[in-house]
Amino acid sequence: MKAASCLCFLVRCRPALLRRWVRCACSGPTDADRLTRLVASMPKEPTAAKELRAQRVKAKGAPKPRPSEITLCVLGNGGPGNPRSLYVITDQARYMFNCGEGTQRLAHEHKMKLSKLENIFFTHNAWGNLGGLPGLALTVQDIGVPELRLHGPTDVEQLFDMTRGFMVTDRLTIAKRNPSDGPFSDHCMEVQYVPLFPQVTSEKVCKKGKCDVDGASVVAYICKPHSKPGQLHLGKCVDLGVPPGPLLGELKNGRDVTLPNGTLVKSSDVVSPDEPGPVFIVVEVPSEEYLDSLLENAAFAGHQAAAAREQDAARVVVHFSPPSVMERPAYLDWITRFPASTVHLALNEYAGTLSSAAVHRAQHRLHLLSSSIFPLLHVEEPSGVPKDLRDANVQAAETLTKFRLRPNLGLQKDAVVTLDPAAYVQEAWASPGFSERLQELKAASATKSQDSVAGSSYPEIVFLGTASAIPGKDRNVSAVLVNLREDLCILLDCGEGTLNQLVRFYGLPRVNKVLATLGCILVSHLHADHHLGLIALLRARQSALEAPRPAPREPVPVAAPRFQSVPWTLPGADRSLRACLPASSRSWTNASLLVGPAVSGGRALRPDPQAQAQGPEQRAGEALQVCIRVHADNRGRLEADLLWGHNAL
Repeated sequence: MKAASCLCFLVRCRPALLRRWVRCACSGPTDADRLTRLVASMPKEPTAAKELRAQRVKAKGAPKPRPSEITLCVLGNGGPGNPRSLYVITDQARYMFNCGEGTQRLAHEHKMKLSKLENIFFTHNAWGNLGGLPGLALTVQDIGVPELRLHGPTDVEQLFDMTRGFMVTDRLTIAKRNPSDGPFSDHCMEVQYVPLFPQVTSEKVCKKGKCDVDGASVVAYICKPHSKPGQLHLGKCVDLGVPPGPLLGELKNGRDVTLPNGTLVKSSDVVSPDEPGPVFIVVEVPSEEYLDSLLENAAFAGHQAAAAREQDAARVVVHFSPPSVMERPAYLDWITRFPASTVHLALNEYAGTLSSAAVHRAQHRLHLLSSSIFPLLHVEEPSGVPKDLRDANVQAAETLTKFRLRPNLGLQKDAVVTLDPAAYVQEAWASPGFSERLQELKAASATKSQDSVAGSSYPEIVFLGTASAIPGKDRNVSAVLVNLREDLCILLDCGEGTLNQLVRFYGLPRVNKVLATLGCILVSHLHADHHLGLIALLRARQSALEAPRPAPREPVPVAAPRFQSVPWTLPGADRSLRACLPASSRSWTNASLLVGPAVSGGRALRPDPQAQAQGPEQRAGEALQVCIRVHADNRGRLEADLLWGHNAL
């Protein structure tokens, strides 16, 4: 039983050790037994993470004070190639609204600690909001977070069932809260769910005036932090003769006390009134079909200009709605129902592409070594908010835009991501020995003959990501683009955020052309960091083929080893992305269409029946090896053969 458990661990998490185990098993039982005992003794999680998890579980039931600081921070601005995500920071906990691809990379770069994150709210069950969740879940599990609660639309939690074949989250409890569970409340704030329904299906989901709120695919949130307790004025206590000691604590907690001389001191006389919690709203209207539900929902009325109390009016509204919806007159009408003092932040394509300074800093320094190998990355300026929306106090939210709710400091943009190329270059020149090494490099490059660099610029290899397991601020996870010729390229691996990297490297005008010429995607193995970017990339490819005019959508082949058949079903959609992967290098057949139009054109190579008949022990842990052989045909044009095979264990 122990050997089977070790083998399962190796198959899922340590394929390299699995190959060694098989080789040892072939060479002799002694070596195999020794390696089995070694693997069994290996810690399955870091000691620090285990201790942190135990501390968090122990402290979960302990009373906590109400937060004295509350800040809304834009983590992903939703611009082209960027995730959209809002991070709520308090001195007691963290909350996240939506988690697009690349969110954890931005959190790492901008030092947004994830160790206090336990609640993620989703406004719509679309991949743009969910794409970063699998990778982020693995990260918070590794740092000791014991539980992750998912809030909002239907079927969001099923993402973990779909990724079970290549993601191990057995140390992280996944819980789901539905709108029917009532408002969510903890020691920091209370969150009211507001389900929104499309007009075309409202009659189907609502019967006899009662809606199936748990079936909603769009949910807005009205968030009200708990009031901050008033401050105890020690000067007034001294004037009233209150002695130092426990009586001061009683007064601060709102209880009247009687002094030894019989004098009654009321708490209201020495404690300032509680500071009411500032309201903020998070909303997404994915299409015009949901506008009527937004306009007619009475839950927002109590926080608009007609609010009974000024303190109930929303201080800020965060919009994840696309520009096409926000520019509709009906949506503008809903915005104008709020007081003129309400700030509206738009996390969508109004923002620019700049979200990370680290990658540009590294590229500017490397650019000094070779401008051809390390070209400068592209930055697209924000498209800007239309005038009628600007007049309604709507503005595009850039990464690290902050709104301080407590203390009430309002909108702050002093930390917004900006670039300083001159400073990056100066840092490089200030490095010890840099100028000498640079001169040596240029001298060595100048000695090369012109013949060695003449000719075609193809094939060209673009390293989009080289990091292992998790992305870093300077490197993304695995993805390598190979441009075989001007009208053909292939992609080797497609980790989370690959599309974001393409946008940075090529810029918006060129990235659609690159996606349209994508001829094949090859995934080396089914660890999450090698293929979680597939869905976003395939959807972007579909859009590229449809602009500026619809073109024939030739499915792109997706080839990978058979680790196990992994179904990908987008929540809320009726289309599936199914990776029916080959079991043997000798079983490649013509591909079939496996991705519907709602996702993108795509196909995967299927194994023949004989290969399917192989046992799981013969298929587990296989890795795809790809060899690209580039040659010239009789007319001098570059062609390429893709030779692939499986690494037998």
